[in-house]
Amino acid sequence: MWVHGKRHGAGSGFFANGESFVGQWENNHVALNGQGKLTLADGTVHVYAN
Repeated sequence: MWVHGKRHGAGSGFFANGESFVGQWENNHVALNGQGKLTLADGTVHVYAN
């Protein structure tokens, strides 16, 4: 979801370095205090659950 031109709420992001995030965003940043899954370029997965 976008609010005032920034990612906010549930969504996903895929980055040039091969990493991806699916979950909660706050003010265009990954909300690590929310829920989501961060997958690093090397395949390491971090799951965040509030």
